[in-house]
Amino acid sequence: MVALKRFRSTGPSFADLVPYAGMVDNGVMLLKDGSLMAGWYFAGPDSESASDQERNELSRQINAILSRLCSGWII
Repeated sequence: MVALKRFRSTGPSFADLVPYAGMVDNGVMLLKDGSLMAGWYFAGPDSESASDQERNELSRQINAILSRLCSGWII
């Protein structure tokens, strides 16, 4: 086996840092320690053409939803 560590020019990659074991469902990964990691994509309204009031209202709604989560979540 060849020691490739000396050829690595950067730090650890995403695959080195996340101990994934496999895909459970679309967007859900099972990690090696038995925990689950989920990801999703959110596309909100166009904030470039929105007024300050519209952006503040969207921010308030997102904060209200995220504040319902208990401890143990990373966003």
